[in-house]
Amino acid sequence: MPRETPLFTGLTRAPEFAGMPVAFVGVAAVIPIVTFIMTQTFWDFWGLLTAIPSYLICVALSRRDPHIASIFLVSQMKTGARKSRAFWGGNSYGA
Repeated sequence: MPRETPLFTGLTRAPEFAGMPVAFVGVAAVIPIVTFIMTQTFWDFWGLLTAIPSYLICVALSRRDPHIASIFLVSQMKTGARKSRAFWGGNSYGA
C-alpha cells in the first residue's frame, strides 16, 4: 500500500476559509442565521449561543475529515428520501 506524502495531502486538501473548508462555512453560517430569523435578535443571547458552538463543531469535524461536508451534500442531492423510507427506516431502491 503506497504511503501518503505531504505533497499529495496538500494537493488534495479542500479549499479553506476561516480555518475550515468552504462547505463548512455555509453550514456554520446557516445555523446562526436561522436562529436570528426565529428569534429576531441576533446580538442578544441566542445568536452568540449558536454562532460560536456551530463554528467550533464545524472546525472539529473538518479536522477529522475535510471532505465530509462535500460528501454529505452530494449524497443528499443525488439520493434524496424515497417513499419507502417510513416503512423500512431507510431508503430502499428496489421495486
